[in-house]
Parts: sequence; structure tokens; C-alpha cells
Amino acid sequence: MNKKVITFDLDENDWLKGVKAISIVDIPAIESNFIALRGELEVKLSQVDEEKRMLFGAVLIPDKLILRRDKETGEEYYIKFPREAVRKIAYNYMKQGNQSEATFMHEFRIDGCTTVEQWIKESDVDKSVAMGLNEIDGTWFIGMKVDNDGVWEKVKSGEILGFSLEGLFDAVDQQLRGVVDNGEFLKEVERILTEG
Repeated sequence: MNKKVITFDLDENDWLKGVKAISIVDIPAIESNFIALRGELEVKLSQVDEEKRMLFGAVLIPDKLILRRDKETGEEYYIKFPREAVRKIAYNYMKQGNQSEATFMHEFRIDGCTTVEQWIKESDVDKSVAMGLNEIDGTWFIGMKVDNDGVWEKVKSGEILGFSLEGLFDAVDQQLRGVVDNGEFLKEVERILTEG
């Protein structure tokens, strides 16, 4: 692999870091679409039920290489989050009380979209598997209630398909030490994560 890989983690004691919002996006960087709830079964977005207005999907998949591109240089690289980092990030998201913080396409804040449940997949006997969300163990899933009519219309039309996180994390990859030392790190991480 010729591309740089940047590995992220989270210092749970640093309240300035962690997931600050979940964005609803058209193309999730983790390449995993959510599904909408219809009655008692999970179905593809073309068969949504107005009554429940629930979205279920992955937010982070452990060790998944997520392709990014530097807007200034055009350089492509990967970021990833190890399994234990995913768990810390998910728990920290709830501890910080950011369940109602949501954005649309990382562009603007939206009301009426609330994370009402979350879990880490531990085995093949998991709610996510029953829903047809076949990601690896250690994946962070959420269930988001959508009371925002405009957002729900975009879900029904298939305009938006998944979740993307927004936040600040700690780079643990040795290749980033120079960036961390010169103070550009936080700006770079924020840019990376808001690109979707």
C-alpha cells in the first residue's frame, strides 16, 4: 500500500475531543448505508414507514480504511479507528450528551434528529445482523429518530444514505508527530472529518 494510514484514538478525559455531531450524508465515508424502520422489520429506504421514522446504521467500523484526499495537495491517504478506539468514541459521545447534535452533509446543523439508541456489535447474534447490517464485530451502530420533515423527505427520496461523524480525535500514527508538534493537527483532523 503506497498511501499513508493515519490511526486515531480518543483521550476520554479530554472534553474538547470526541464526536460532536452525527451528520446525515449522501455518501458515507465508511461505505455503509443506513436503513429505515418499517413496522417490525428493517427494510431498504425505498420502503419506509412514516410512523416510526427510525434510521439504523453504522457510524464507525473498526480498522476500516477510510480514503481521504487533502484538498490542498490532492494527496490521498487513509484514516482508521482501532476497535478499542471505536468503543471509547461511542461511549464518550453519549457521556458528552451529544445525542441531539446532527448536521446535514456536514454543512449545517439540523433539529429533530436524535440518537435514541446505540450499541457495539459483539457477535453474529446481534440486532444489526437481524436488520441486514452485516458489519464486523466492534462496529458502532446507532438508531436515530427523525422528527424533521425535511430530512425525512430526503431519506425517503434516497438523497441521503448514511451517517458520518464530526469530531476531534488523537492521532497515534507516528507519521503525524510533526503535524501535532507544529499546532496544525486539530485543524487538519477537523478538516478530515468534516469532508464526510
